[in-house]
Amino acid sequence: MSDGAPTTRRNPYVLLGIPFGSTRELASIAFATRARGLRRAANGAERLKDLTWALNQVEEVLREPRMALEIYRVPADFRCYEPLSPGIFSPTPERLVRQSGPSAPELEQLFVAAEDEALAAARSELGNSAALPQR
Repeated sequence: MSDGAPTTRRNPYVLLGIPFGSTRELASIAFATRARGLRRAANGAERLKDLTWALNQVEEVLREPRMALEIYRVPADFRCYEPLSPGIFSPTPERLVRQSGPSAPELEQLFVAAEDEALAAARSELGNSAALPQR
């Protein structure tokens, strides 16, 4: 950019919602899927411009995606972020003591009341809309 504004780092694969290093065909399908209906959306023109840029990057610019070091990569397996053992960043769960009384009776009353209300609504609806066939 010539205006001195910092460039934002964008990943064309993330914008298109496809795995890193995907084929041009998959990028085209993803573009068509995501671009559908954007022209009528509130900020659709800007979003469409981003998608067009991403498609161009995948189709024309990134001939060897594995060699593109300027593109950050999102891991496909998010389990790599999970710690292997409990620690300061992954504490073991603490079971808290219950502070309220049992809720089974109240829950049963709620189910009975909901069932009664649903039946009453169904009867009312049926009574208002049912008619005998013409003879």
